[in-house]
Amino acid sequence: MRRNEIYTAITAATGLSPLDSKRAFEAGLGYIIQKLKDGNVSDSFTITSFGTFSLREMKARPRRNPKTGASLVQPNYIYPHFRFSGKLKNYFKKRK
Repeated sequence: MRRNEIYTAITAATGLSPLDSKRAFEAGLGYIIQKLKDGNVSDSFTITSFGTFSLREMKARPRRNPKTGASLVQPNYIYPHFRFSGKLKNYFKKRK
C-alpha cells in the first residue's frame, strides 16, 4: 500500500480533505519516528490493538570478511523493531 492510498482511505473514512488527511497521517507517522529517535533501548511505543514499536540493541560481535578471510568486530548498534498485538495476530489466524 502506498501513502497516497492511505491518504485516500483516511479521506473516505473521516470526511477530511485530502490535504488534511495527508497532514494527519504524516503527523502521526512523524510522531512515532520522533519517539523512536528520542528514546533509548528500554523505551517502547504501543498503539493498542495494533502493535508496539521499540528499539533493540545488537551487541558487538566478531565477523569475518568472506572474500579475504580477515576478522573484524561489528560494533554495537540500535535498530527499530515492531511487534504485532495479540488482537491483530488473532485476526490473521482466523482468516486461514
